[in-house]
Amino acid sequence: MVLLGETAPSHPYWYDWVIGIYHMEVWLQGGAQPVKQHLEVLWVRWLAVFQDSKSCIKNACLPKVAFVEEIDPDAFVFLNPA
Repeated sequence: MVLLGETAPSHPYWYDWVIGIYHMEVWLQGGAQPVKQHLEVLWVRWLAVFQDSKSCIKNACLPKVAFVEEIDPDAFVFLNPA
């Protein structure tokens, strides 16, 4: 689950399935000298909440979700775990 950054969302979270966790050493070119930096990322596939799904904290009902279609260019992304 990722907290949604919108001010008035219809649902407060985005849901995802973590496919992989990666630790990388990368070189950043920003100044005169490249700088080596450790980078951690999550490779995820997004899940979409069904619009007609009713969820409530009072009755412990979770929303129904399904994978976003593979043809969607944003179905798979890398996330910063922080």
